Amino acid sequence: ARNHGVTFYRVDKAARIGAERFLAARSQAPPKRLCIDEAAHLKGRKFNTIVSDPDMPGVREVIETRDQAPLEKYLVSLPDDVKAGIQEVAIDMWGQYRRAVQNALPQATIVVDRFHVERIVAKALNETRIAIQREVRERPLRERKRSPKRRVFYARHKLLKAPERLKQSDIDYLVEIFELHPQLETAWALRWSFRTVYEALDRAEAERRLHQWYDQVTQSGLADFAAAVAAIQEWETEVLAYFGSRLTNAFAEGMTNKVKVI
Repeated sequence: ARNHGVTFYRVDKAARIGAERFLAARSQAPPKRLCIDEAAHLKGRKFNTIVSDPDMPGVREVIETRDQAPLEKYLVSLPDDVKAGIQEVAIDMWGQYRRAVQNALPQATIVVDRFHVERIVAKALNETRIAIQREVRERPLRERKRSPKRRVFYARHKLLKAPERLKQSDIDYLVEIFELHPQLETAWALRWSFRTVYEALDRAEAERRLHQWYDQVTQSGLADFAAAVAAIQEWETEVLAYFGSRLTNAFAEGMTNKVKVI
């Protein structure tokens, strides 16, 4: 109001009118797709569930937990014609979300957010680095700035940076680390070769590439990547469903960040 030289009441009235128009427009367009995401608060000690429509900006519901029952109750409460029209639901790899959607919207295709899957693979690389770092013997205190353990630690951001974004100095650093720790090079290659799965043009090709990646992980013998494979295999149907819709939780992630600020 101060910036535009008008009264608070005029701004308040304009906001209310705008909100009413937005809600009216949203009510005229039942969602065909939903995004369900969690918002962590208090350093992961409290969670909310955010339900949004990627085709109609705005949050549809905020649930003060990430448990199955409240989400399922909300989805069941939707009008029958709205429920019947929902074709796809994007979620993270959280079992309670999957069960809630399966029970309330049995006709909907569940799609696992691709970025969540890639984070699992990136985490496997980082966990492998940490394990290798722990095994490296530390030098005396006066020599620790250039110690092998520190050098592995300092590689953490370079390992997680996309190969095409690496500077020549980053590449030189990683080459030196890989010569000392071949397993870390294998882990790095596995992490970034996983991207080819999502570069596939259709589901059949994505499935072929994914299974090929499984084989590469098995041959590597890396425990953290084996755990990543187990997690992805449990959700493989939903992971591959992405290639039929290309639906992600990117919109929901944006809404989640706004809710956290509020």
